[in-house]
Amino acid sequence: MNIKIWPRCEDEQGGILMMPMKKNVPYGRSGWTTFTCPKCKAKCWKPKGTDELARTQKMTLLCTECALKEGLS
Repeated sequence: MNIKIWPRCEDEQGGILMMPMKKNVPYGRSGWTTFTCPKCKAKCWKPKGTDELARTQKMTLLCTECALKEGLS
């Protein structure tokens, strides 16, 4: 499998924004709030500014595991 990774441009729309999972990062950082993945209901962290980014660029918020599954399907 080939995966291309590049910096996101301001005019790009859509896509998935991966949220760090609490099982992988038990203690969040300053400014992070808790988030429940809408797909699998896993507990995650939502970094500050995530809501604004998701809204303006029409992104879906998912946990890391669900985001990876979506990207591979």
